[in-house]
Amino acid sequence: MKDTPVRVGAATQRPSDGAPPRPDLGPTRRAPLGLVAHGRCGDKGGNSNIGFWARDEAWDWLRATLSTERLRALFPDAAGVEIERHEFPGLRAVHFVVHDVLGKGASSNGRPDIAGKAVAEFLRARHVEVPECLL
Repeated sequence: MKDTPVRVGAATQRPSDGAPPRPDLGPTRRAPLGLVAHGRCGDKGGNSNIGFWARDEAWDWLRATLSTERLRALFPDAAGVEIERHEFPGLRAVHFVVHDVLGKGASSNGRPDIAGKAVAEFLRARHVEVPECLL
């Protein structure tokens, strides 16, 4: 029961890592995530909200690629904090809430990007293995 997705409104919340198996789409090459995924982020107090969405043909790859563990690997600031992962299939989107990564909030941390407004663009610039058919 622990690995069963839970319906939350229009979103599907998957416990823990939550990503389904990655589809075999043929040969891959390292490329910026942003070539196949759009992103948007913001803050709610000390939490960073990060959302990614993709065109139809990239949706299965995106949802399988963006697990909580992959997000931790791409975003070192997220090491050791709680991460919630939600899927919005109708929007072809994966959304993360990274808890307490911004300290007590924008006005109380010393980060260069105090409100976490550039996190999605930082992540879109990170290189991942992308199926060539999606590039």
